[in-house]
Amino acid sequence: SILRITNSFPLLDDFLLHDASLLYKFKPDLKSSVPNADGIVHEVETVSLGFDGIGFRDDGINGEPYAIVVGDSFSLGMEVNMEDTWAELLEQKLGKDVANMALYGYGSIQEKRMLELYGTKLNPKLVIWGFFANDFSDDFEADKMLKNEETIPEKLYSEFSTVRLIWTSIGKLKRAADSITYNYSNLDFTLWPNQWRYLYPITPDSNAVQVGEKLTKSNILEAKQIAESRGAEFVLIIFPTKDEVYWQYVKDKVKSITLEDLDYPVRVMKQFCEENNILCLDLTQPLINQSSEGRQLYFPLDGHFNENGNRVVSDIVYQFLMKT
Repeated sequence: SILRITNSFPLLDDFLLHDASLLYKFKPDLKSSVPNADGIVHEVETVSLGFDGIGFRDDGINGEPYAIVVGDSFSLGMEVNMEDTWAELLEQKLGKDVANMALYGYGSIQEKRMLELYGTKLNPKLVIWGFFANDFSDDFEADKMLKNEETIPEKLYSEFSTVRLIWTSIGKLKRAADSITYNYSNLDFTLWPNQWRYLYPITPDSNAVQVGEKLTKSNILEAKQIAESRGAEFVLIIFPTKDEVYWQYVKDKVKSITLEDLDYPVRVMKQFCEENNILCLDLTQPLINQSSEGRQLYFPLDGHFNENGNRVVSDIVYQFLMKT
C-alpha cells in the first residue's frame, strides 16, 4: 500500500513526484542513500531509460531491453543496492538487458499504467509482473484516489504523513508488542503477523481485499493482453510474505492469524493463473525450502529480501525462464 512506502525510504517530497496517472513516480536523476529498518544503508539512484520527467531504479539499457519488470517493492529490490537486486542479477545471468520499472507501494492499477505508458515503448520481448500479497488492498486504495484526481497530492501527503506517525516511538511500541522474534543458529528475524490483518490487509475477511481482488485480476488480464499484443511474453511472479516463508519456525507462537489467512493471496493468484493460462512462478515453496535449510533470506527486522534473498530469487527466476 501507499502506507508501505515505508519505514526507511524518504517520502513524497524527497524521492517521488506526483503523477496523475500513476499517483507517484520516482524523480529522475536521483542519487542518495538511506538506511532500512535494520540500519543498513543502501544507495538509491535513478536513470531515465529514455523518458522525460521520470526515473527508474535501473543501471540503464543499450537499445531495446529483453525484459521489463513491473511490480512493487519486492520487484524493485527495495532495501539493497541496485546491483544486488534480483532483477539486476537476473540481467547478468541472461546476458541481456532487464529494465526495472517497479516502484514501492504500487498495485496492479499503477503497474498496468506503467506498462502502457512506458513499458511498451521499450518493446520488450518479456514482461515480468511481480505480485505481492497486499496488492489487493493496494488496488483498493489506488482506485479510490484515482477517482478523485483533484485531491491526489493532498491524499498522498496525508498517507505519507501517516507513515511517519506509524514509525514514531508509539508506533514502534505497538509493533513490538505484536512482534515475534526468532534467533537460533543461522536465522535471526522478527515478524509482525498482525500487520497483515490491520495495517496492510491481505486476509479474505477484509473489505479492501474483497474489492481489490477483482481490480487486481482485471488489471492483470488487461496487462497480459497489452503485452501479448506487442509480441511480448507475460510472466507473473508471486512473492510470498516473510511470515509465510518462516512460518514453520513460529507457527506455535502466532495466535492472531492463521497460515490459511496469510497465504490467501497466493492461493487465489495461483488458481487465477491456471484459469487464465498465465505463465506463473510461485516463489513460496522454493523460498520455504531455502528457509528450511537455515538460509537468511530477509533482513532481521525489515520484511524485504536481503542480498542473499535477492540472489536466491534471481536463481529461481532464471531457472524458471530457461525451462519455459
